[in-house]
Amino acid sequence: MTGAEMITSFLQYYDRITNFTAKGYETSEILLFLNNAQDDFVKERTFGMNFQPPAFDDNEKRVADIRPLVEFFVMATSVSAVYGNSVVVNPYDTDSSFMYCMKLDVRVTRTNPVITQEYLPAKNIRLEDAGNFKNSVFNRLWFKNPVYFGARDSGIFIIGDYYTTTMDSVRINYVRRPITITAATTEFDGTYGIGIMSLEPHVHQEIVDMAVNAARGAGREQKSQIEVVEEKSRTK
Repeated sequence: MTGAEMITSFLQYYDRITNFTAKGYETSEILLFLNNAQDDFVKERTFGMNFQPPAFDDNEKRVADIRPLVEFFVMATSVSAVYGNSVVVNPYDTDSSFMYCMKLDVRVTRTNPVITQEYLPAKNIRLEDAGNFKNSVFNRLWFKNPVYFGARDSGIFIIGDYYTTTMDSVRINYVRRPITITAATTEFDGTYGIGIMSLEPHVHQEIVDMAVNAARGAGREQKSQIEVVEEKSRTK
């Protein structure tokens, strides 16, 4: 679908499930629902609904659904002493559309076991757990695979154990942010750019359905709030 066709589909589906009894929405409001739905669609396909399986790697359909947004690049690291033996990368500097890190491998040289410039998969951890992996000459932690956590402003921090001597490069598999849908958006053509649908046509109706359900829920909530206000007015 094009952006205009998604708006038309939204209106048709919304009118049908509400029997023309619910409030209407302006084009700007419909686009807000569509873009929120597109973001939710990508998040669910990446991590699973409510972060429950199946997630991206567990289901071929999920891979196909967001395939146009899946990217990969290699970048050098910068030394960071914030977390002991640690380095940092900022993928947003390489691709401003960077949205979700799916997999991160680090090129490591270490002494125990001996590894020379080999890529090892890194394990994602929570920021609050980072201190547990900070080592020093007094706390010689051993963990073969590096760990990492990310924050948008400061980039992704990667921590190695005491026996890791260098972590000089990373390979990142990630999901890009979908381009905003507008009334002028054209059909998906395999490219990533402003004014073009970011996802393939087979997922467009599902995004519309999600947007309609969100709009319907918003309409019910607004109606309930109005009824509460009216009831309070009657009882004064």
